[in-house]
Amino acid sequence: MGRPEARGGRLAGGSSAACLALSSLFSSPGKSVLVLNLLLLVCALFSGFLANKGAIVPWLRWIVYISPIRFCWEALVINELRPLVLNFSSPDLPAGLPAVRGSLFLGLLGVDSGMLVTDLVVLGCMYGILAGAACAAAAMRVARMRGRWWG
Repeated sequence: MGRPEARGGRLAGGSSAACLALSSLFSSPGKSVLVLNLLLLVCALFSGFLANKGAIVPWLRWIVYISPIRFCWEALVINELRPLVLNFSSPDLPAGLPAVRGSLFLGLLGVDSGMLVTDLVVLGCMYGILAGAACAAAAMRVARMRGRWWG
């Protein structure tokens, strides 16, 4: 599954590839920053962090499945909570409450605890697609500046 810092690098790598692609497509930095901020806002809103996937209206639910932030958040919470056993104690709670396994807590969040590898593979594929788009956009920009494709 990789080192924890390598897992976080997938989102950073995908974000930097998206930034490179957008900066190559638009003529000014302001336009690319505006578009990227709007894209990241939409991805953050539909990541599953602010609302469960089931709570999102059906005609907008498809955005959940293209949001890289969703896959990063899901991989993070699975990695951190699945092995835990949570013991709750508070003066307001009755004594002797049973321990809660992390996988049960993930189910309450609407997260499937078996999706860690899938999330990481999807993030890797998203990075590959975004890096390819960045290279293609940069090549098109250079071709426009030169006035020809090769030579």
